Parts: sequence; C-alpha cells; structure tokens
Amino acid sequence: MVFRSKYGLRLQSLVFVVVTMVTSFTTPQAVAESCQAFEPNSAKDAPTDLIVGRITIRTGDLFNLNDPTQGQFVHSAANSLHLVTREKTIGNALPFRTGDAFSLDLLAEGERALREKRYLRDASIVPHRICGNRVDVDVRTIDNWTLTPSISFGSAGGENRYSVEIQDLNVLGLGKELKLRQSRTGDEQSSTFIYGDDNVWGTRHRLRLELGDTDNGELYSVQGGLPFYTNKAQKSWWVSLNSATNAFDALNDLSIKVPVKSEEISLQFARALTQSTLPYARLGTGVRFSRQITDLPALDTGIESAYDFEEAYPFITAHWSRSEWSKRQNYESIRNNEDIDLGLGVDLELGLVLGALGNDEDAVRMSIDMSKGWYGGKHSLHTLKYKQTNYFSSSDESKYALSARYQYFRWLGTNDQLDLRLTGETRRGYSPLYDYAVGGDEGLRAYSTDFQTGEQRIVGMAEYRHITSWSPWSLVHTGFTTFVEAGRAWSDGENPDTLADTGVGLLLSPTRSSRAAINRFDISVPLVNGEDVADYQIFIGTTLNY
Repeated sequence: MVFRSKYGLRLQSLVFVVVTMVTSFTTPQAVAESCQAFEPNSAKDAPTDLIVGRITIRTGDLFNLNDPTQGQFVHSAANSLHLVTREKTIGNALPFRTGDAFSLDLLAEGERALREKRYLRDASIVPHRICGNRVDVDVRTIDNWTLTPSISFGSAGGENRYSVEIQDLNVLGLGKELKLRQSRTGDEQSSTFIYGDDNVWGTRHRLRLELGDTDNGELYSVQGGLPFYTNKAQKSWWVSLNSATNAFDALNDLSIKVPVKSEEISLQFARALTQSTLPYARLGTGVRFSRQITDLPALDTGIESAYDFEEAYPFITAHWSRSEWSKRQNYESIRNNEDIDLGLGVDLELGLVLGALGNDEDAVRMSIDMSKGWYGGKHSLHTLKYKQTNYFSSSDESKYALSARYQYFRWLGTNDQLDLRLTGETRRGYSPLYDYAVGGDEGLRAYSTDFQTGEQRIVGMAEYRHITSWSPWSLVHTGFTTFVEAGRAWSDGENPDTLADTGVGLLLSPTRSSRAAINRFDISVPLVNGEDVADYQIFIGTTLNY
C-alpha cells in the first residue's frame, strides 16, 4: 500500500507539472487572442484609461530601393554610406513613453516632434492594436543625409561670400549636432564651432554650445535646460549665457568699423496652468542680466550716443496658445510634409528694471509676441506676426521696438504657389548696430547689401513659384520663380526714395538633405535707379530676412 501510495502521489505531481507547462506555453496565444486591431472607432469601446503599450520603431534609410525611381546605383550607394538613425534616438525624441496616457492627439504631436528633427525627412506614428487598456503603436521614420562637408559660395547685393564647413546633425545616428565652419562675407571672416544635443544622456534635457571667433571679436553661447517637450509637460527651466561682438559702419567714414559687445545671462522657470480654459497656458519667472559696450574710436564717427546700457532685473512670463495644426507641402520647402500651426499664440514678459538693483533708473520692460494663422479658403493661408518691446520710465528718451509681418500664401495648384509678404518695423533708442536695412538678403535683391538703413523699414514682396516634375535621380527637386519687391529704410528727418525691383530665379531643394531650405539662384534688376545702383544683381543663398 505504501508503494502504491508513493507512486500515486508522484503520478499526481507529474500530471500537475505537465498541465502547468502546457498552460504556460499557451499563455502568449491566449494573450494575443485578447488583443484586437486598432480601428478608428476602437477607442470608443475600449477602457477609458488607455495607456501607451509597446512602441515599435522602424527607422527607414535614405531611399527605398524597392521603388523603381529609387533603385539605381546612386541610391544604393548613398544608403550604404549612410548611418541609419538608431531606434533609441527616435525613442528619446518621442514626447511619450510606454505607460503614458494614450490619445490620438499625443500621437499627432509625436509625429510633429519627429518631423522637426532635421535629420528626419518624414515620420508617421499609428496605433497598431489594443490589448486590454494598452495601445501598441508603430513609429516609422525616413532619414535625411546629415553629414555635409561643403565648400559654398554666394552673392547677395554685390557682396561675395564663401564658407568651408563640415556639419553632421545626426552624429553616429545619435541625433547630436556637430558643426565646424570657416566663412567670409565681404571683408569679414569668422570661425564657428557648434554642438547641440536635444536629449542629453537620453533625457528630455537639451544643451547647445556655440564658440566662435570673428574679425570683430569672440562669440560664445551656452544654453540648456528642460523645455516643455510636450504640450502636457508640467514644468520647464532654462539657462543661457551669451556673448557676441559685432560691428557697424561709422556714419562719417564707412571704412571705420565700430565694434559693439553684447552680453546676456538669464535663468527662468515656468509651470503649466492646469486650470486654464485655454488648451495651453503657462506662467514663469526668472532673472536676467544684460549689457552693451560700444568701443568708439577716437576719430569722428558721427555717432551722438553709443546707446550703451547695463541692466539686471527679475521678470515674469506668461504664455497662452491654441494650436490648430495643418499638414501641407510646398510652403516653406519643396515636396516635403510641413506642419503649419494656424492657431493663436501669445507670449508676454514683464520685467522690473529697478534702481535699487544697480540700474541707472527705474523702468518697466514689457515685451509681447503674438502670432495667428488661418485659412481663407481650402487653398489660401494667412499668417500674422506681431512683436513689441517697450521700456516705460520717467526718462524723456524713448526706447522701443515694434515689428509686424503679414503673409498671404495660396496654392494655385499641385505645382504652383503665390506668396505675398508685407513687413513693417520700427525702433527707437537702440544702437545703430540694430538699424534695419534693405538690399541683398534683407529684401530688394537688386540693390547692394545695406543699400538703405534706418530705424524704420517697410518691405513688400510678391512671388510666383512653379515646382517642376523634374527630379534628377530623385536627388533634387527643382522649380522656377518670378518676383517683384518694393520698400525702403529710413530714420527720422530722412526721406529716401522707395526702391523696387523685379527678377527671376531657379529653385533647388535636395530631396534627402538635412538642409531643408530652398537654394535660390536669383537675378534681379532695379526698377528705381540711383547712385551706385548696378544694372542687375545676382543672389545666391537660402534665406530672405523679411
């Protein structure tokens, strides 16, 4: 009896072990069967406490070799030479993590955050399946070519410029920026080193370091902190140290350069206001020290005042916004998906510049920055930007700066666009270093750089663009443009002529380059002649500063 009992017990134990093993092997299948594909209406019937589940990241190379238009040797060679962005880099750039509260708006925000990265050409984030209260998501990205050793030259307003640089916006696929640049514009040359990291040690913290040396003096900038990395983030902090030396031409002798050294140190904190009726509201505080020193030469420069200052003050900030995002192409780039915010944004800052803190006089410094965009129809876009800074004090001398920009943009078809811009700016009480200008890349390309300068400026432009279907080896998009510009810059007591020009240009935009800007090759002729105005000017560059 003892013998049978012993083996009976062992037999029961063996059966228990076998059943347990079978159950353990079938558990994944059972779990899988509890999942369902995510459908647009799945979230309605799912638990209300949905969270982000497994995040699957698939990083794409530069070219899709399965596409007949991208299957040539040049495309496979580019893919072979390119280091694909690491999955960890993409994961660090996402505004959400596994376990965060899930929403479709969060995924859309994640797409925009990835598309902001210049080392990515495009990104998509889609919910894959629902397992209980977990939603698994797929993240797919397409890389840009980011290592760009280059020798470039250009011309704007009769002023030649060249640069030699090596830049990588995605070092070793880690999303870090590294740049070395040697450049010359006219008679001025400069050297620059830049390092940037948007996810320090895999965290949400950011760091940017810039060091430089110019003919006018040294340049350094260190900025870092924790930004509002997502719309749902509750707090941020930021610290910055900046120093730069620039120069302007003496009024009585243009061969004399007057150097101006500007320094600023600031520290600020901000928190989200969860009780606000607006979608995004934030309140912050900080301190700032800034000063400006002008090195006036012994010679007569025609400068009545150097406008130097030194001020230290605490300040408070407020931010309100209501975003309305739209995804379009052929707006600021060619055939790239672009995220356009058509909502309202308001930033306000109030600073107390008190004599008790060592300042020359008591003053209130106020700055406001507003932007608004809206559609005037399915294919027309309006944007309005307004910025103003004022110093309120008992002094008789005013100090303020005001800028207003309006743009009307219309998609005339798949390949044609119309761009209308109008800019008005004025300031008082600032150094001549900050005078506005027209000419060259400051607007009115048929005139030499800084052809007119002053404390006030108004510039308008109308441009028609046509994007062609010709894209050699799918490496560069091409287009043509024709434009008309008009405007002038002046100071009180001056009445210069209103200038105007017209021209045509060639547009080139590399399809897989981290430099998303459009390369322009424009030739323009003046419609208003004057002293030292050439018959035409050639503009080669990427940026128009108006």
